[in-house]
Amino acid sequence: MVVIAGLLAARLLASADTLLIDGAAALARANRHVLLVAAAGVTEARGGRRVAGTVPNPIVGLSYSESPPRRHLTVDQPLGWLTRRSAEQGAATARVERAVADSVQLAADLLREVRRAFYGALAAGNRVGALLDQERLADSLVALGRRRVAAGDIAPIELEQTIQEAARANLAVTQARETRAVAMATLARALGLPDTLGFRPAGELAAGLDEPPSAAPGSLRELPAVRAAVADSAAAARAWSSASRRRVPVPSIQVGIEWDDPGVVTSRRFWTLGLAFPLPLWNVGNGQVAAARGAAERAAALAAETGLEFERSVREQVARVDYRGRRARLGRDNLRPSAERLRAGTVTLYASGRATVLAVFEALRTEREIALTLIDDLLAFQEARADLDAILGRSQ
Repeated sequence: MVVIAGLLAARLLASADTLLIDGAAALARANRHVLLVAAAGVTEARGGRRVAGTVPNPIVGLSYSESPPRRHLTVDQPLGWLTRRSAEQGAATARVERAVADSVQLAADLLREVRRAFYGALAAGNRVGALLDQERLADSLVALGRRRVAAGDIAPIELEQTIQEAARANLAVTQARETRAVAMATLARALGLPDTLGFRPAGELAAGLDEPPSAAPGSLRELPAVRAAVADSAAAARAWSSASRRRVPVPSIQVGIEWDDPGVVTSRRFWTLGLAFPLPLWNVGNGQVAAARGAAERAAALAAETGLEFERSVREQVARVDYRGRRARLGRDNLRPSAERLRAGTVTLYASGRATVLAVFEALRTEREIALTLIDDLLAFQEARADLDAILGRSQ
């Protein structure tokens, strides 16, 4: 048992400084408050739905007068809610649907932020690694140049050119490290952490590169943003219906009792029953209905436009994922291996005196350019995948 516990502790310590994309997403969900905001929005909307279905309380009045009967108790129950309740509940239900769609989108946007920051930091680390490889190659060329100058095979000026190329490689590494530091700060913000000194991103920048592009949903109405717009339209339409029904003069029931009349011997309590009708002589709510109708028509038009816009966005993002993946696969499978072979062959020729130092520099720069371009293409592919998943509302 002690051995097993020791092995487990060693494994945890060995992996404590690395962070995979799934772990980054879990950290963000635990530390960020975005999901709490989403949950609170849904809770608020559900509370509004309960309020919309609540029957209004009656109005109770108790009064005293000097003339008999002296005491009066009245209960006034409005009934206007009977005509408006279904419409107001429908509007509140649509607002709940809007809040749910917003919560789905917030979770998807959080994952997109994390993925973009994670792969940005991972790409920055890969750039540092690629440039460090170039720096080591340049240093080895300096050592080779010194030996050839000592043997009288090349002029000292070629050694100076080699030393200058090594200095340029060192400068590029310094710049890449600055970029990595900035990327790590961005990742810390995405994860809700004060810093990222305790770990480093780990994984493949080419993850998912050989998989088919993510398929779009069968219906645009499944997209959270479109669902939210459709819910807004439904809520506005039901609010328009409620405003229209408010113009109906639904009465209130009034029930009362009067007592304490010394002049009455047989009975000292009197019941009253009546109806109170609103008289919409000056204001029948036409302005409110017109405003609600305009809001409903506007929301319906925006819902239609949102569907068209996101149809374009999905197609555009699928194309970005596809073509960025093609460029990254071309660089990974063809350009980078070819550049490595060209550089290795040129260095071998230079060592045997059959190639100039300028040819070596050209091969090194070509390899460096292709390596950095491949990293940029892989990062662009990962960012496009993250954006597509966010549009589709994927948070896993």
